Amino acid sequence: MKENIAKIIDSLKGFWNKIKEQLKKIDILNKLVAIMRANRLVLSIIFFCAVILTLILIATLGWGEFVVPVCVLMILEVTMSVLLHRTEIWIHGVLLLLHIIVGFIIGRVPMTLLCVIAYVTTTLTQQLALKRAVENANVETETVAEPVKEEKKSSSKKKK
Repeated sequence: MKENIAKIIDSLKGFWNKIKEQLKKIDILNKLVAIMRANRLVLSIIFFCAVILTLILIATLGWGEFVVPVCVLMILEVTMSVLLHRTEIWIHGVLLLLHIIVGFIIGRVPMTLLCVIAYVTTTLTQQLALKRAVENANVETETVAEPVKEEKKSSSKKKK
């Protein structure tokens, strides 16, 4: 009977050690998630670079396109998206529709679709970065703006 109790206690200790290891992993994952939430902008830029690099590799290695024209097209797509990032959403839709129509006309639909993906990825990354910048600016102005207003009021009282 003592041997059975000893075996049960040993198995419970092993089970408890496994639970501790799982809890440590969960703690590490929670810390990782917190870091990722704090650095959303950096992660979005990394995601953007990864998508563009993947598109270039698909076009060059998968379809046998030359590297320089593919990179030039990706740069043009990113540049267009950056220049048009403050326009209405329907203008982006018309531009993407024109991309696809031109792709059908010249017979380069797969490459055109890669360009559309690059354009959409760039636009979404910019929107996320702009949203994050506005959030950061609002937080900074809320914490900094109040003392500045008080200083202006006190300096105007001194002048009178």
